[in-house]
Amino acid sequence: MLTNTTEMWYCLANIERRYETYISKRKDVQMGTNLEKRGQELRDAIMRADNTLIRFLDTINSVEELEQLAPILKEKKRGGWFDFYRQNLTRWENPQLSNGFKSICPRLAARLDTPQKVRILFRGADPYRVSPLLMGKVLEDIISRHEVEKCQVVTYHPRPGSRWYDALKIVCDDRLQAWTLTDLALPGEKRTGINSQGLFIDWRTEKEQKTTGNTR
Repeated sequence: MLTNTTEMWYCLANIERRYETYISKRKDVQMGTNLEKRGQELRDAIMRADNTLIRFLDTINSVEELEQLAPILKEKKRGGWFDFYRQNLTRWENPQLSNGFKSICPRLAARLDTPQKVRILFRGADPYRVSPLLMGKVLEDIISRHEVEKCQVVTYHPRPGSRWYDALKIVCDDRLQAWTLTDLALPGEKRTGINSQGLFIDWRTEKEQKTTGNTR
């Protein structure tokens, strides 16, 4: 039985310290378990012949997590990816969409619902020397025409000297910065290219193409 207030406070402080120690140890265990799980996911992704590794690396949201996984990347001769993603994570540490962007590009913004996905937008706009907002406007227009207006083939006539049209060329670009963004913003099987009529994005199946022809 506690005989005075001092003993009572001492007892409470002791209980609090034990609880904090318990919580700290539990967090360490959880972090270790999560790191082990993520490490296995990374190893599995490296073994795949498709783009699974890039999609996995795009889910990382801190330099700290990337550095924890670095030994696996280097062991598997993927050290170049560590350098590339470390640069991205350092440059766009905590990317956020402005309220103005969300207002102008609501459909695209709904798809960019994590910092990792926002980073993909910023990274995708960078090689074209355009702002993320301009790139967002381009992608929002394509989404609107395909999903709202129900156009299976979306065509844009050439606009020489237009920064908007320059940004539009991302849909035909096979660089990582481009296809990771277009896959995120414009899901589904599609063909893209440039012909005499301009730049096109075609979501039709092979059967539909045979039925409707190649007119764009």
